[in-house]
Amino acid sequence: MGDFITYKEDPFPLVRVIVHHKKPTEQDTNEHFENFKAYLTGGRPFVILFDVTHAPMVPMAFVHRQAEFMKDMEPFIQTTLVASAVVSHNVLVRGLLDILFKIRKPIKPNKVTKKDQKAVDFLYNHYMAFEAGHPQVMHEPDSEDEDDHTNAVLAPSK
Repeated sequence: MGDFITYKEDPFPLVRVIVHHKKPTEQDTNEHFENFKAYLTGGRPFVILFDVTHAPMVPMAFVHRQAEFMKDMEPFIQTTLVASAVVSHNVLVRGLLDILFKIRKPIKPNKVTKKDQKAVDFLYNHYMAFEAGHPQVMHEPDSEDEDDHTNAVLAPSK
């Protein structure tokens, strides 16, 4: 993989997904879904950070396919995904994310932000709450970063 998207454990339970500045081919798309599926079906709880800072505009077909994937993987998302975050500076990419989350609302805590450290902190806090057996409650974005987005999910504790 690597040309379009790179998966790495940074360290586990944080899975960092870096989307590179390359339009995805069908093979790239299939490999992305296979990698994501491997984490979801692996049986180990994890958090995931999608760094789309350098991502190109992807076709709407990719967005719809991602929504279908989320629907198909929902039982695994419920059991293994603790929280997710997306780092993006691009208004158009953030618009595509808004469309994706309207098509398929996240069922676990999710944050979209411009700052990598905010994303990591968000994921760390949710993972620590999960490990401690506390319910995961979304928080409002900081006033200094008003265009952060969080979904309003109350995730069950483990």
